[in-house]
Amino acid sequence: MKKLIYIILVVSMIFIIYIVKKDNKIQYLVLGNPLSDSITTELTNLLKEKNKYENSILEFQKEDSTITEILKDIKNNKKIKNNSKEVSINNALVKSELIVININYSTVKDLDKELETLLSTVKHITKEKVVLYTKEEVCKLTTSICFTTFAELKKYIESVIIR
Repeated sequence: MKKLIYIILVVSMIFIIYIVKKDNKIQYLVLGNPLSDSITTELTNLLKEKNKYENSILEFQKEDSTITEILKDIKNNKKIKNNSKEVSINNALVKSELIVININYSTVKDLDKELETLLSTVKHITKEKVVLYTKEEVCKLTTSICFTTFAELKKYIESVIIR
């Protein structure tokens, strides 16, 4: 009987320590075309207001980025400097609680095949933490979570990511 009480006490303490020490901060990563400064600021402020902001990784963004280039960066595990630390794209994909892929319709030739290849590659690494932020025509080509306005993306972040 004493052993059972001791085991319950130890398990309870471990659980309490886990709850207290659990990191609820959110790191977000943006791939593809750069988000506007106003969207980046608003997203960061939203997370800060909820005391959820950990970090943002924006250095993998590139103007007129194509899906092929994003896939190449993932395959080659491209590295960047973020807050004076070297970060690889695969590590950023694994550690980020939110990944936003911002692609322009005009940068994609064989859109549906390349898009699904990109999404399956990223989801394999991230375990489904990816959302698309793009034009309506692109959203229609995928079953992945996809937003055409920042208001929709913000609502999703507030209801699903921040909780």
